[in-house]
Amino acid sequence: MGQSMKEVFDNWNIQTQLWFRRIAYDRLPTGKTLGVFVLSAFWHGFYPGYYLTFVLCAFLVYAGRGMRRKIRPFFLNNRILKFFYDILSWIFTIFVLNYSAASFDLMDMERAFKFYNSWYWCVHIAVLVIVLILPGGSTKKKKVVQDDEKKE
Repeated sequence: MGQSMKEVFDNWNIQTQLWFRRIAYDRLPTGKTLGVFVLSAFWHGFYPGYYLTFVLCAFLVYAGRGMRRKIRPFFLNNRILKFFYDILSWIFTIFVLNYSAASFDLMDMERAFKFYNSWYWCVHIAVLVIVLILPGGSTKKKKVVQDDEKKE
């Protein structure tokens, strides 16, 4: 089990992930992660729960990237802190994976909303706050290639 939702999805069904990367992620100009997750929902079928799950998972990946890029570096200088960060991120990943999979299993929007209401939409709210506070989780900084490097 991975320490982030991205790790989980990268290792879930490796050949399918590679296919999604080639077919959608590498070809989309923007919204690559969200596009792949929406395509994955479409791949699974037309139940609303699939779309609720996969859109949430896209935002979980965005939040995880933001956390990993902006928060994790503060824990890397100390082995004990890094260990606790790793354990907590692993526990959080398992929790949000199960939370997000509930609507996939329930399939029906009404039952999924009942489930989310029983949890007061806590993961949705937390993810939204993290994505807004830690921007940049949806994009990677592109390497700037110097003119000298292009010539070589």
